[in-house]
Amino acid sequence: PGKTVVLMLGDVEGEHGYFAEYAIHDSRHLSIVPEQVYHEKDLVDIASDLAALPFAAFTAYQIICNKLKLPLFNHQGISSVKIVKNIFVNNGFVGVGAFCLQLLKLWRNQLPTEEKEQEKIITTCASSDIEFVKSLGATDVIDSVDSDAQQKCKELTGTHGVDIFINTVGGQNAKVGLETLTFGGEIVLTTENAQKNLDLKTLWKKSQSLHYVLALNHYVVK
Repeated sequence: PGKTVVLMLGDVEGEHGYFAEYAIHDSRHLSIVPEQVYHEKDLVDIASDLAALPFAAFTAYQIICNKLKLPLFNHQGISSVKIVKNIFVNNGFVGVGAFCLQLLKLWRNQLPTEEKEQEKIITTCASSDIEFVKSLGATDVIDSVDSDAQQKCKELTGTHGVDIFINTVGGQNAKVGLETLTFGGEIVLTTENAQKNLDLKTLWKKSQSLHYVLALNHYVVK
């Protein structure tokens, strides 16, 4: 048998459907599922879990590796000289946010011990899910129902602020992220409506960077 792969059905332009037993797909958009993921389970039982990978996991990979250029492993060959102390991820309990936390955990684990201890990965979730998001990679958690989450974030980061703000939910959260972002910081948006709440002049005045990430799988220019 061939290898088990995950992919996004169709491409970002919606040109092709997959209502068929066999289909041809661009190999650049495929990811092989490691056998250890399902060697003790029936593949059918975890099919729904694997189906979430192309959207959530690939989007998170685009954010962490392609846009922010944070190396996950020492041998990855990505040169990153940026100084990062505090990273904020919206909604780390599900979807893109949850995968961002796991990738950031890989990145943080390969840092020198002194840097690792100073690094904060902050996220939001319900109080009942705090231990779960910490297991994913969060070092600090803010209750998502806290009406003053912005102030809580400032307390956690002190006068330094947030170096990287990853906004996966849009709306007012993008504006809050910009207000907590430090000089030279980076903000990532995955939703179109998030930009409506941003004053781009503020980004320019503080030498900050804005990244857009399409919330789909890898997009390869034809």
